[in-house]
Amino acid sequence: MRGPVQRHPQPMSSRTRSCLPTAILALALSACASNGPVDQVEGEDVAIMGSGSDSLQSRQLAQVHAELGAENWTKARAALIPLVVGAALKEGQQALDAGRPRDAFQPIEAALVLDPNAGELHFLRAQAALATAPGDSQPVFFYEDAAESFEAAFRLGLAKRQGKVGAQEVSCLVGISRAKRMALDPDMALTLARNAHKAMTQLEGSPPTLDTPISRVWAEAAFDVFVAARKRDDPAEALFAETEDQLSITTADPDHRQWALVQLSNLHQWRGGSSAAIEPIERALEFAPEDGNLHTRLVGLLTDAGGQAAVLERYQRWQRDHPNSALGWWYSAVTLFHLGLAQFEAGNGDENTFLEAQEFFERYGELAPEFLSTAQAYQASCRSAQGFIRLNSGDLDAAEEAFLSMQDVFPGAIEVELGERIPSGLAGLDFVIGKHAQSPEDLDAMSAAARVANYLHAYRPTSAAYANNAGFFNRDAAVLLELQAQGAAKLGAEEESKALFAEALLVMNDSWEAYQVAAEQAPQDVRIVNDAGLVMTYYLRRDVQAALTLLKQARAEGDRTLGELTHEQRAERKWKDPIEAWGDAYQNLGILYLTLLGDPAGSRPFFERALEIGPPRRAWLKTDMLPMVDRLIAGEDLPPEQYSSMVWLHQSPAR
Repeated sequence: MRGPVQRHPQPMSSRTRSCLPTAILALALSACASNGPVDQVEGEDVAIMGSGSDSLQSRQLAQVHAELGAENWTKARAALIPLVVGAALKEGQQALDAGRPRDAFQPIEAALVLDPNAGELHFLRAQAALATAPGDSQPVFFYEDAAESFEAAFRLGLAKRQGKVGAQEVSCLVGISRAKRMALDPDMALTLARNAHKAMTQLEGSPPTLDTPISRVWAEAAFDVFVAARKRDDPAEALFAETEDQLSITTADPDHRQWALVQLSNLHQWRGGSSAAIEPIERALEFAPEDGNLHTRLVGLLTDAGGQAAVLERYQRWQRDHPNSALGWWYSAVTLFHLGLAQFEAGNGDENTFLEAQEFFERYGELAPEFLSTAQAYQASCRSAQGFIRLNSGDLDAAEEAFLSMQDVFPGAIEVELGERIPSGLAGLDFVIGKHAQSPEDLDAMSAAARVANYLHAYRPTSAAYANNAGFFNRDAAVLLELQAQGAAKLGAEEESKALFAEALLVMNDSWEAYQVAAEQAPQDVRIVNDAGLVMTYYLRRDVQAALTLLKQARAEGDRTLGELTHEQRAERKWKDPIEAWGDAYQNLGILYLTLLGDPAGSRPFFERALEIGPPRRAWLKTDMLPMVDRLIAGEDLPPEQYSSMVWLHQSPAR
């Protein structure tokens, strides 16, 4: 039998800088555990990465190669383990530092198989578990795992130091406390935090480097135990004082100060002192004056303590102390806005409140241009609210001005609304029209209604409703102008009468233009289409074909949609106006045939059908119109004056 092949150790290659622990384990298992030849080990030219200095690694590697060359497997294995542990520590720490804590487990677990008493491995494993827990679907499992690993590292470290607690053991106590708290064992967490603090005070040598100071860990655990006691209606004053002390200590650490101040506020709230909870938040704002979360918290606390008045008073001071603080202006503006809104909804709205809020929102938009659109939306609502306050006071012109001014904030701002609490400026202008419409005999009121209706029609030219309103109110304003023209003529003021008549004609033309758009946009609305034809038939009287087309369209639509209704259906309220408009279309066709086409015989069937459709107040057609039509059909030569009163702005000799 041939003896083992004697080989000299090979020099390390240029690749001897890094190696995954799995490769090292492969080497250990293949060459040491099996006591086999080293041919394949040397052939792999494996590189090994240790945790110590290059010189130490070199010596360790040299020892491994020497033992392997001499086929001293047990010694080779013993020399290899420190390299495996070092590599696992380095690889695991790199994974942690890179934000990949799960990737740290594999090298650590592999190394622990070789050296289960390596306390550093247990400590790093605990850190990996602690970092993995928040992102896992079962975080408690990882927190419990972290606590066990920290405990193992603590025991091993304590044994290594012959029962004396060192910096690493203090770190373990802190880690166990954090893990136990997150694993929903705050009482044990508190005990461990206290022990960690005591051990720290008795520590000889340099203190450990902690990611989280002991005072915070202690405060977190004490806070949880205090909250649990308060939920049992236990005042727990001793726990309150303990938590407050640790939080106060933590405020001295700049990295944890803001957290500690917010928790101090929370602590006082749990104790039942909203006023005492305000001061820590104000202190936190001194260090972060533009922290929106802190401002939101402060507003809530101030509201609980003293209502909106307290918020407003505090932020007015804040504005003075921090004139360029965007959030200071924001909360002042929002508080004023909601104060004004409450007054408005109670029926005693103050226009000046919204005016001041508007100015504050404008300043906020200047300081925080990234939120300019939000600031502008509020500005628009402030102007809308001012418009409604003026509207409710009866100052319609001022209300109109306020609603129109919304467009000065940004194009389209007139559409901004706060639900039903503050409707849009468009809705406000509709209300203005409605108020003016309550005085149908007042020329100024009707002219104002027409002016506003014209604005809405121009703003949204494809809206049938807006076009219809413009047609309607311009028509009524023109009628009143004509009446004034007639009155001036009776008084001998011919020039004034001519001027008023000319103005009336222009306004009626506006009505006609608007009605044409309305009829085009709502061809199935019998009322709108009929009214469009009516303006040309009764008033302008210059385009017979256009009027005839519109009235026939209205009649046909009425025949199609309303002609088949039963007697019971016609009695329903929803059909009242459409049916009346349908009858009007027939009546207006009769007027057109009679006055514009000079065809009394052709007009009679339309008047008869209008009488059939109703309503009853149309009976004058039977008592007055049809007898006159019959006289005309019979050939009587009636003077136009006898029927010219049926039309307006006509070109008859009576004019």
